[in-house]
Amino acid sequence: MPDRKTPVSLRISQSDVEFIASLQIKGASTPSEKIRALIKEAREQHEKNRDYRSVLQEVEGRVLSVVDQVKNWEHTRKTHSELIVLFAEWLPEVEAEFLTSLQNKEENEKAYQELEDALTDRMSRLFERMLRLLVVPDGALYSTETLSRRMEPVLELARIVEKQRKE
Repeated sequence: MPDRKTPVSLRISQSDVEFIASLQIKGASTPSEKIRALIKEAREQHEKNRDYRSVLQEVEGRVLSVVDQVKNWEHTRKTHSELIVLFAEWLPEVEAEFLTSLQNKEENEKAYQELEDALTDRMSRLFERMLRLLVVPDGALYSTETLSRRMEPVLELARIVEKQRKE
């Protein structure tokens, strides 16, 4: 027997009313249908098995609209930023790793060490790729000034760490 519908009254702002009215949801045309569809979607998100792949796809979907906006802007200006591309690739992977790494695992030191190792690997790869952008010919960034300036203190710290390791 399907769930019996229970009337619920709520007060929402005019901007929320306008948002719901403009929302395009397949199979939902009235505000009530749209709100039920949003609740159903939220429940499915909450209840579904949050494995790496599903979280990755979800985050990639959220990132995609910004990536599309950047691509359109770059197209009109005949320019490109590899930094934005690598960040847009890196962010969903790191978020999915972080959000799913401890699921279904016994809480012990090994699980947390594995999380730290995985995040260290992902951050190191991002850092390495950022450094490579400083050695490639012009054209990989809109401007190399910001990355060069921000990497100077990092490189200085790397020199200090290297010196300490040799001592």
